[in-house]
Amino acid sequence: EILTEHANKIELSSLLYSENSWFTNDELLKKIKNINESSVIVPLSEYIRFTNDVNFYEIISSLAEIENKNIKLYIPLIGLWERFNDVFLDKYYRKDNWAPIWKLNSKSKQIYIYQIDGFEFQEEFETNNLTLISNTREWFELWKKKNVEKIISLPKPLSVYFNNSLPDKTFTQEIITTPKEYLSKIFDVNLNIDYYPDENDFWEYLLKEISTRNQKNVSLKDIFMDEFNISKINNLDLTDYLNYYLTNKETNFRNNRYEYKKWIVKNFFINFEEYKDSYLAHCFKKIKKLEDIHIIKMIFLEIFNLDYSEQLLDERKKLLKYLSQRDKVFPESQFEENFNKISDMNIKYQLEYLTNTTNVEKEKIIDILQSNSNDFDYLTSTLKDIFPELYNYLDWNLYLDIPSWVLDYFNEYTKSKVLNCKSQELQLLLDEKNSSSENFYEWYYNLYENQTIKDTPDNYVIWIDAFGVEWLPLFTYLLNTYLQGKNKEIKHRNIHSVNIPSATEFNKIQCNEKIETLDNYIHQNHYKYPKSLIDEIDLIKEIAEKISKIDSSKITICSDHGFSFLCNKKYGNYKKYDFENHSHEGRYLLLENRDINDSEDYFVTETESTLHEKQEYLVTLKHISLGNTPSHEVHGGATPEEVLVPYIVIENKEDSDLTYEITTDFPEINVSLNNRLPITINPEPKNVPIAVYNNEKLDIFKEDNFYIILLNPNINKGKQKIIIKVDNQEEELEINIKKGGMEEEEYDFG
Repeated sequence: EILTEHANKIELSSLLYSENSWFTNDELLKKIKNINESSVIVPLSEYIRFTNDVNFYEIISSLAEIENKNIKLYIPLIGLWERFNDVFLDKYYRKDNWAPIWKLNSKSKQIYIYQIDGFEFQEEFETNNLTLISNTREWFELWKKKNVEKIISLPKPLSVYFNNSLPDKTFTQEIITTPKEYLSKIFDVNLNIDYYPDENDFWEYLLKEISTRNQKNVSLKDIFMDEFNISKINNLDLTDYLNYYLTNKETNFRNNRYEYKKWIVKNFFINFEEYKDSYLAHCFKKIKKLEDIHIIKMIFLEIFNLDYSEQLLDERKKLLKYLSQRDKVFPESQFEENFNKISDMNIKYQLEYLTNTTNVEKEKIIDILQSNSNDFDYLTSTLKDIFPELYNYLDWNLYLDIPSWVLDYFNEYTKSKVLNCKSQELQLLLDEKNSSSENFYEWYYNLYENQTIKDTPDNYVIWIDAFGVEWLPLFTYLLNTYLQGKNKEIKHRNIHSVNIPSATEFNKIQCNEKIETLDNYIHQNHYKYPKSLIDEIDLIKEIAEKISKIDSSKITICSDHGFSFLCNKKYGNYKKYDFENHSHEGRYLLLENRDINDSEDYFVTETESTLHEKQEYLVTLKHISLGNTPSHEVHGGATPEEVLVPYIVIENKEDSDLTYEITTDFPEINVSLNNRLPITINPEPKNVPIAVYNNEKLDIFKEDNFYIILLNPNINKGKQKIIIKVDNQEEELEINIKKGGMEEEEYDFG
């Protein structure tokens, strides 16, 4: 300030920088020599501090050599005394008779330069109120600004030449090479996320997000909750985080910011204290790429690389079930090689690594049972939590008013199907009960009931084609599972025998709905162990779930026949007979005046079917064929699995027993974005419920498994009470109402 009172200022930036070109040292000196009055060269130090020692000496010595009585040059050098003294003054030959040197001592004020070098600084990035220098002109004009303490510098020359400036008591430079370092040094945001160059786009997007807040100490938890509009994090479980991570079907993965969202979920979850030791956290740590297939593969297979842990096994099972519900595809072809890693384990522990999610796991479960048939009963007891469908397929502890041998027979039959054999006990029972037509009729008529069903308006009759008693315990379990929370229950369950031959044309049923998927499957597919059994169990699941959703006060389930897998050649059968014109792969044939006597394998009978009166048929008693040995599962004969079918009646529960549970997964809703409030009512009410707010009815309707309440956009903000009335029951739901907000911005990483 003292100097500038006695001299005109020369702004060196105008000499050094013009239209993006620099002057050489000689050009600079020529311009200075043309000055014809006393002048102060103000920002010279901001230039020469970045020169090397040779140029540093040459510039100052050249200025010192200027001899012009009309010129007085004042050259302030700020923070460069040590370098001026060591590099120039000690070596300058005229130092003893040179112009006066004033060394002004003051408190050292260090200015930090955060030099950006290594990533593209964008306009959207906030500077947290630090001084931003975008180009070299702004650097040379820095002296004009007051109270400068920290600088964000973008010009690359400052980064390249800064090493030449040392020692320097004014400026300290820190190089910032990544957006992560920028967040840490500028915003004090230190995230426990490793930086990888190929994730730079995510860091830049994160930097934009934090820049909009312009806040310090933003946590990864804050970022995650804001990104997914989450108000409470304690209510989330493993599948919720996986849901946030997975790409929606309608989302183009590479076309918007969903890749960034996945990155946020992954990194927040692995750093979240509550789940840091979870199986999902372990899987997230292992994946390098964000596409769904990588986390799905890791969840499916990584368990075989870890030590045995009940907790991790349970978590994996839960995650696989959720992924299956989302129709995700698993890398089943890689399962066997990974499962072999635990082949030395106890069989019981091997089973615990398996689930009922994928076919390859189901096949492995059945393979283990077959390979360890001596321990079959012990091993099947462990299936209840591993493969409950198979467990219930084998569970014949049924309380039915029928001869005990029937349950014994089907217990052996289902066990044989799982083990891919015909048990000796089953063969003995069949030889006893079907040794002759007399023996057959003795039990057949004992279980025979006319399946003519009364056609009443409240009775919805379902005919499941090929639905034999084989499936009764599994189907009962599935129905009870799917009917949970509904106002329906199984009221009646029994076993009936069908008309002989056991084929559809002799057992047609008047019904409201016929389900043919099971029958179509056995006729269209050769029997393959264990695939056929697994596929059939899945079909039974689909049928049970479908029936559980039917809205009728009474549902009657019946069938026309069952089928048998034991007629194949692999179970000891061979081409014993060569009758012509047989039906259903040799299970029966129309006699048409042929004179044939009964034998140990077949008998002659007239059908009970009114559509085929006085027609005689030759019907097989055992698993032998009247013609070629079949390769399918077949029916038409007189074995128990072909002849016996379930008869099930589902009815509404008594109203007096009903207590409705009314819940919602959306205790908070922004009506400016969505005014639909889904609620769940269990059991399913007969009538549409009533929703009331401030003594006014709200529109409500059924959609899938939910009732949707349409909230008035004018509803008050904050916690509001909505009254739900179901029959004679009334319950309040407290909903936190929000308003306002912006639609989610889409971001393209290019």
